[in-house]
Amino acid sequence: MDLDVICVLEDSDERVAWLRRVFSGYEIDHHLSVTSFVEALKVHATTTRLRLAIFDHDLGYPRRVADGFEGDEDGTPLFNFDKDGMTGEDAAKLCPELQCATLVWSWNSDGSRRIAHAMVDKCHRVFVARFAASVEMAAAIARAMERA
Repeated sequence: MDLDVICVLEDSDERVAWLRRVFSGYEIDHHLSVTSFVEALKVHATTTRLRLAIFDHDLGYPRRVADGFEGDEDGTPLFNFDKDGMTGEDAAKLCPELQCATLVWSWNSDGSRRIAHAMVDKCHRVFVARFAASVEMAAAIARAMERA
């Protein structure tokens, strides 16, 4: 039997491990790259198995001002991007329409707001919450999947 899918754009191994433990009855389709995440969502969007799409904004790959990216003037690396220079906001803009809910769990409040805005007409509902490995977070995710 094929499991329902939670598709995740996330750079934190700890968050993904938590998700796999708490939602062991689901296939956790984890991506570090915006491109692979969006391609996976396009495939999942053609099935009834996709239950939730989870977006993180900051994807952990360092970029420096010297490389032409915005950030601290002193050249301090930024960790907002994936390996291709994209963020969760780019993923939301490229995302197809989905027949499920979306959860944005980034600690970057401005980035979360932009992802939610880009997704509002592309899915059933958008939920924004800062990640916490807690029973409350697990319950919120379960509720989001029920409402979709």
